[in-house]
Amino acid sequence: MRRRQVQRDPAHPRIGSVVVRHLRPLPVQAQFSPVYAIASADVNKDGNPDLLLGGNFEKTRVSIGKIDANHGMLFLGDGKGNFKYIPQTESGFAVKGDVRDIQILKIKN
Repeated sequence: MRRRQVQRDPAHPRIGSVVVRHLRPLPVQAQFSPVYAIASADVNKDGNPDLLLGGNFEKTRVSIGKIDANHGMLFLGDGKGNFKYIPQTESGFAVKGDVRDIQILKIKN
């Protein structure tokens, strides 16, 4: 059985079978510590998706030390693919320890 050749278009890379048309880097704060969990939600209710990130890796070798600078991060989206970092002191999103998953809970008032 021959594999079908997929034509590669460098202007529109693929992630699996999904064509990515507009890919932008996150702000530099997303690089401060490992990220193992990302959730998308409209946190500020402006109609645009926002991102919540979590991570850390505390059980490393003694020679490396803990990688624990990530206390949870909030990035507000502008609806055009751009995200702005909101500090924990402003967002109130503060998590300690290793994070491997983030779930969005909907709570009725």
